[in-house]
Amino acid sequence: MSQSQNKLDTLMQWVGWSLLAWATFSVTLDLARYGAAWGRYWWFCNLALIGIGYGIVAKDRGLLIGFVAIASYTQVFWIFDNLFVVLSGKPRFGLVDYLYQPSFPMDEFLLTHYHYFTLPIAIVAILLMKEVKGSAVKKALIFNPFIFGVSYFVFPADQNVNCIHRSCFPGYESLQGPFYALGFWGAIFLVHLAVAWALEQRAFPYLRASFVAKRAVVGLMVAFCVLGSFLTYKNIQVRAAIPVARCDKQTIGSVGVQCSYLRFNSKESVVMSYRAVNDSDSRVLCRVEMTGHGARQLLHEQLPLEPQSSVQLEALLDTPKQDVAMRLDYWCVDSLNIKTASAD
Repeated sequence: MSQSQNKLDTLMQWVGWSLLAWATFSVTLDLARYGAAWGRYWWFCNLALIGIGYGIVAKDRGLLIGFVAIASYTQVFWIFDNLFVVLSGKPRFGLVDYLYQPSFPMDEFLLTHYHYFTLPIAIVAILLMKEVKGSAVKKALIFNPFIFGVSYFVFPADQNVNCIHRSCFPGYESLQGPFYALGFWGAIFLVHLAVAWALEQRAFPYLRASFVAKRAVVGLMVAFCVLGSFLTYKNIQVRAAIPVARCDKQTIGSVGVQCSYLRFNSKESVVMSYRAVNDSDSRVLCRVEMTGHGARQLLHEQLPLEPQSSVQLEALLDTPKQDVAMRLDYWCVDSLNIKTASAD
């Protein structure tokens, strides 16, 4: 192996490890902030980041092609929607509405921009790897149904992970239910296998056989990465002009109510997730109010909490039109009407 090839392999290894580090940080943040029950980390694009990073590090050409095959017609909608944000100030398909809401944290906003880079990086890596016996279709046969199966059976329908329970396109939400899920997955699965076969058996062998075509595609992919960096900068500018909403996570004692996080629900509303705890030996009733938007909003007149229990709750709130810090105030009394805890 030539010295230049060694340097190229080392560079690609660094790129692969960087993608894995990006994915690890993103998944860790999701788990720490929302918990394993909220399946943000199981979306196909996030799994593609992990698969492509691992494929580069392990020099697994089949795995790379398998993930490129599905990302080539799923991630592009995210990319084009963000491109419309740069050009017109708003998404075209509504798929990235959640990014440009006051409740979406800036750190998560930045981490999602791997979408611009995974496809071009994977294509370059495939072209630079040695030709090996075809395995992309075989691997797609395994990981595609596994990922969609987990999306459907493990995560609840209201999360709609990987759009498996209903259409993700605004205006087409009526497409839902078991028959939709089966038809949607079947169509995605067949297209995935067809694209994987075409890339592995036709497109990449042709590009590898032609030095001019290979060099042109590598140059184009590098240009896409540069363009992705510019678009990320422009997306940040748009996001920075949007109000910021957060919930203060105050410390509570043995009895109390604590805000967990805010998350996107729709253009008009956000969901505040909060936790009520009763570590005492008595049943308590809690009055809970939310302070924000310049006013108080009653969430519970009498929230019953059994002894030694905790419950995760949600409240639907209007999308803030300006910067706002929300907090929960509570007053709890036991069965004898004796005050046990408060935060006001």
